[in-house]
Amino acid sequence: MKKLDQYRERIFSASITEIVLLMLFMILAVATLYKADRDKYKAAIEEVLGNSIVAHIDTLNVDSLSTSKALQEIKDRYELSEDQEELFEEIQDLKDSIRTEKGKKDSLEQELLLMANTDLDSVLNENEELKKDLERYKFQDILGENPPICGLQNDISNRLVNSNNTAIFKIYFSKTSKNQYILEFDPDSIHTSNKKLLKKTPQISRQFFALPYSKKKTNSYGKGSGDYHLNFSEVHSFLGQIKDSRRINSTEPECNQPKYMNKAYCLECYYNSELLIRNNISKEELIEVQRILRVYLNVESNVRTF
Repeated sequence: MKKLDQYRERIFSASITEIVLLMLFMILAVATLYKADRDKYKAAIEEVLGNSIVAHIDTLNVDSLSTSKALQEIKDRYELSEDQEELFEEIQDLKDSIRTEKGKKDSLEQELLLMANTDLDSVLNENEELKKDLERYKFQDILGENPPICGLQNDISNRLVNSNNTAIFKIYFSKTSKNQYILEFDPDSIHTSNKKLLKKTPQISRQFFALPYSKKKTNSYGKGSGDYHLNFSEVHSFLGQIKDSRRINSTEPECNQPKYMNKAYCLECYYNSELLIRNNISKEELIEVQRILRVYLNVESNVRTF
């Protein structure tokens, strides 16, 4: 603060010096004109400066602005040195720094005032809402995941199915000479001897289903109108129980919504299967069977014949 006061005194002193120097130059300029043509300018100078100033000019040794020794002496006396110029530059830099710091201070004061006027409870409530939103987004990500194949879950402790042989069923689709359609589910012995697996899903067993055929297309339950010639009503019942045995979080509201009930949050895993067909099965008939099986099971894409 003391240094700043010193700068201020120097600035004030320099300002006075500049004013005095300017006034002397003006007087000397007037004196030069006056002495150059006393009769021509005397009346005008007396009117502006007064008789006393004109009388004083007569005592000055002034010849012209370019040759005046008095003028040069005044100039040499009051001209700023390099040190003084550097000092003025430093003072200007200091003034700029002070303005910058004042701007920062004003900005900080405004922020503090805003914080002081903000209701703490509203800030805490907003923070809680943001946390809830984050949890909802995380939950939506979980809900959006599809279930893995049983036996390939990330948590090894939940793998009731042997990971080296995940196909629970070999499914055989055939058509007899009398145009009867048969769908056979044949589980591998490694799975039928797995007590933990059977406790979880007791429906894993060998099953045969005759699929009634209708020339008129119905829904997959053999009723109304739809896209199926074959009736899968018994297959729906059997496979529905198998799929439901791996449902989780069934008490959660989301898991009772069709949008989420087949996602990983609500369905632990899908049982895997292989599909084999007879040569006399048409492409349309194959598509009907695949569409129904894939509602309940993972069906490997490679369809073989037997």
